[in-house]
Amino acid sequence: GMVVNAFHLPRHKRKDLLFVTALDDVLISENARLSVYSKVELNRLIDEGVPLSIMTRRSTASFWEAAGDVHVKLPLILMDGAVLYDPVENSYIAKCELDYGEACRLTDMLRTLDLEVFQHAVIDDSFLTFYESLSHEGTRLLYEKRRKSPYRNYLHRPLPEGMGAVYLT
Repeated sequence: GMVVNAFHLPRHKRKDLLFVTALDDVLISENARLSVYSKVELNRLIDEGVPLSIMTRRSTASFWEAAGDVHVKLPLILMDGAVLYDPVENSYIAKCELDYGEACRLTDMLRTLDLEVFQHAVIDDSFLTFYESLSHEGTRLLYEKRRKSPYRNYLHRPLPEGMGAVYLT
């Protein structure tokens, strides 16, 4: 029986397919990390040559914090498609951003609701987060929790004039 079960007919592997998996609400566990099982299986697929990409609503920093041990080789779709990130070259291939005027109008609208805003931008392959104040406790706690990450860069100033934002928090 073992010989019969071990026997596999040769199969033609298709090279023209791209597999994309969602990270959020699919592979991420309750503690906001990729489970050990998921990491092992993703790495096995990638190491076997399966063309696999990952899409997520997370930023680059948040992706690496959750799935840092995955051997990704193909570009990642991050921030719900706002950027394409090449993990091999450590660079942003493409970005779809709000222009400066749109980002400022949205930020001003959120401030009228007494909300504080982090404006995120990609500049020369660096992911930067701009903020103007941390007067609310929740905003301070979020900042204190995330600022220590080596993948995040916070700047206490408004978004520079003329620069677009890839998303707002």
